[in-house]
Amino acid sequence: AGIAAHGGPSALATHTAAHAHQQHNAHAGPPPGVAPPGSFAALAADVVDKGQNLTLRGVRGVAGLPVVAIDLYGDGGEVAAFPPVVEDDDDAAKKNKAAAAAAAAAKKEEQPRSIKYIGPIGKHRTDIVLKKDDDGTHKAVRRLLTKGFGYETVMKTALLEDEKAAEDESKAARIVKPHLLLGVRRTADLDPATLALYKAADADGAAIAEESAAARSNAVTIRNGTLDGSAQPNGDDFDRVAFHLAIHGKKKGLTMLPDEAVGIVVAQARRLAYKDYAEDIAEADDEADSEESYLEVPAAIAVPGWNCSDATSEALIEACGGSNVTLYQRPVAAAVGSLLPRSDTGAPSKLLQHVGEKLNATNKERQTRARTAEARGEEPDGPTDMFHPVLIYAGLTAEGLEMTAVQLSSIQDMDEVDGMAPFGDFKVITSVAYRTNDPAGKVKQALNVLTANVDEMMPELFEDDGGPVSIVTYGSIPSQLKLREAMMKALAASSDEDWSSGKIPFQSTKDECVACGVALLAAVSHGRLTTVVNETRKDGKQRAKGKPAVVVQNSSCSAVGVRYNYFGGSDKKWSAVKTIFDFDRRVPAGPYGIEFSAAECAAIRASGGKDVEEEELLEASKKLGGAKNIPAREEAALDLRMQVVQQLERDGPWIKVGDVMKPLTMTKKSEDDDEDDDDAKAKAEPFACEESILELSVNPVGMLTNAFISDGQSVVQATKSARNSTIRYYVGIAAAILFFGGFMVKSYMEEKIFERDVQRVLAFYKHAAPGTISDGDDRNARWLVYKYKGRKDKLWRRLSAKYDMEVKQAWEWDDDD
Repeated sequence: AGIAAHGGPSALATHTAAHAHQQHNAHAGPPPGVAPPGSFAALAADVVDKGQNLTLRGVRGVAGLPVVAIDLYGDGGEVAAFPPVVEDDDDAAKKNKAAAAAAAAAKKEEQPRSIKYIGPIGKHRTDIVLKKDDDGTHKAVRRLLTKGFGYETVMKTALLEDEKAAEDESKAARIVKPHLLLGVRRTADLDPATLALYKAADADGAAIAEESAAARSNAVTIRNGTLDGSAQPNGDDFDRVAFHLAIHGKKKGLTMLPDEAVGIVVAQARRLAYKDYAEDIAEADDEADSEESYLEVPAAIAVPGWNCSDATSEALIEACGGSNVTLYQRPVAAAVGSLLPRSDTGAPSKLLQHVGEKLNATNKERQTRARTAEARGEEPDGPTDMFHPVLIYAGLTAEGLEMTAVQLSSIQDMDEVDGMAPFGDFKVITSVAYRTNDPAGKVKQALNVLTANVDEMMPELFEDDGGPVSIVTYGSIPSQLKLREAMMKALAASSDEDWSSGKIPFQSTKDECVACGVALLAAVSHGRLTTVVNETRKDGKQRAKGKPAVVVQNSSCSAVGVRYNYFGGSDKKWSAVKTIFDFDRRVPAGPYGIEFSAAECAAIRASGGKDVEEEELLEASKKLGGAKNIPAREEAALDLRMQVVQQLERDGPWIKVGDVMKPLTMTKKSEDDDEDDDDAKAKAEPFACEESILELSVNPVGMLTNAFISDGQSVVQATKSARNSTIRYYVGIAAAILFFGGFMVKSYMEEKIFERDVQRVLAFYKHAAPGTISDGDDRNARWLVYKYKGRKDKLWRRLSAKYDMEVKQAWEWDDDD
């Protein structure tokens, strides 16, 4: 009963069933006695996911459009969509006509908002099949590649939908799974299984180079190319693997980058999602029927763990247009999607029912244990806190395998989240992924790594919680059956009794599980699905604040490291990789600062590049400071190289990210030089910098960001600055000593003079007025001296005149006087 009161799974079924007959808003109401937060814009301002580079302005601009979610790396290329915002605020609705139309349609039909599964991207899934020897096809594709627009024309004119004709190589040119080549710099970097999917031609050459016979002999080939038009690939960040399309026998071939090919696939998915809502949008938007208005539909894509790399993520964002694009880990999307209610009946999924039953039973047992222990006045013999279920998610595709352990918590009232998010927190414990053409053969290895990580991070999982609640598979149905069989064999053969007991049940999901999960995560990032929490402001008043309906604690699927070269980039002088962000690190992570010093580089060079203890390095760096060691420090700074690397597979190879960097080398530019002028960059004179800092960050899909921080001082300038700083330091100390010491000396002298004059007055009265009240009156003498401070001559004249006697110093009086 206590769990149901908190929106527990026993309540989930009731609430979800009710959603089939009720109209609900996507935002929960505020707590009692608190003013409502207002419109979608007010809530979105609190929850827009800035980690996905979304802005409130951008989110509001596309609020009237659906969010399209694509399982791009899945076997089926499934597509789902989250509906446009139902805006209750009339003024806001007037500003966004599309949102107003969607709201009116929803109210008219009185249907609850839900994620819509659309289906595969097309008949050829994620492949692109073009007509061969067709003038219209060649013209449409060439226009798209040169102008950057014309997707609608390509889809209507160039794409071949006939499945039978698509198998005929004389009629069709097939671009196979272009997303597998995203971010790849050279064909040599491809694994054999992926390379086998394509026909390679021209090992080296510019993207604009002349066609070879090998490239002309096949309709679609891949080749090494460059973006900057270089005659040969230079091994830098401008290198790209590109498609060469010889789709017309009488016309010159075309070069298409994988980003551009994936852009066509994403445009198809956007078009499908747009069509489902086009009628409602057209009622309010006069331009809704324009040729490519669907390109504004925000896209969300699931990235498998084995491909969470900087190059891939950057290329995916570029392929989707760059703005309002969100990327998520595929296992996390599967975890979220697996708990969604059935789209046809609104009833809870079998997995959610199983989790709910386990959750209620375990919490009931713990509550009973707590009450019994309290009644007996004893310590409970087991856990009594809230039970947080752990599930193992496993997915298999033709290109790879991934397994992830996820812990669920924060049970929510289904009415508050439109029946879509029974759990508000998803904590990724560990994730293991392999890119392989034999994913079933990798199951045992992946399972061993996963179970070892789970046992290390959650040693009491089996003793306290009875182990994982379930093993959940996702992907296409054939791949799930294959994966389940392989996992059951691997578990049965495991030496760990807990994992091999056979007590962990398996649960399967639908093909669209990942796509629907991505749609939900994207809706949360766009602020379309929120809850409301009570916040107390500084003035003591309360306000309703938006909170994301789902919060994910992601774990890194890749490792990030750096390596150094202190000898100008010599191939044999690179250091071992230093890991900065390891696997299973909480992400986003950073910025992590790496400090560079010319003196330290010189010290390491002097040691031959060997590892030096920190204390020894510090001592050696101090000795290499100063003006006499400027040449050594300059040479070391100019020769320093650094390479950021990324590891996508545990114990796998390190992959270069970007170009080799020179952290302590800067260039002098004149004020007239243009930052984008290549000639000016080439002529710029490099100089050695004394110190700099590199800040490195990584996000959940492996994308890296870096920033260099430096004062821009050369080694010579830094030495002068250090010398001047030292001089200023000691001059300042001397000035302080003189300033405060002067006051001390002055005070000391004034005190001595004061005491001397007091003794002078006392000696005078002793000789001029012996036996009077003034004779020996120390207080009177002090008062007179103080009274005539600065006018002592006047005091001496008055005393001399009054007693007709010279006022001598105390030591001038003779004993006879």
